[in-house]
Amino acid sequence: MADSKNLRTNMNCQDGGSSTVTISSNAGQGSDIPCRYCRLQSRSGNGVIRVRIGTACTSVTGVAVPGYPTLTPYAVTNLNQLYFYGVTDANVVDVEHFF
Repeated sequence: MADSKNLRTNMNCQDGGSSTVTISSNAGQGSDIPCRYCRLQSRSGNGVIRVRIGTACTSVTGVAVPGYPTLTPYAVTNLNQLYFYGVTDANVVDVEHFF
């Protein structure tokens, strides 16, 4: 995943950083990291993982996480507000966050 300056986001950047969420038992939740907004990218391809803000996600709720960085950021105050659903355990979501 790369940011707007085409820098790798698995390294901390000046105004934010990055983390990953790994799906276990079809579910995952963002880390406890304060932020103003974030962008998401699935390492597993389009539509395999879904995300919902503030409440648990299922196979029919939330929105699909694309296999490319989201252009529209998700406005959250902490990454732990992100709930994920994945069809396969060990699916991974890259989360890039900004302050």
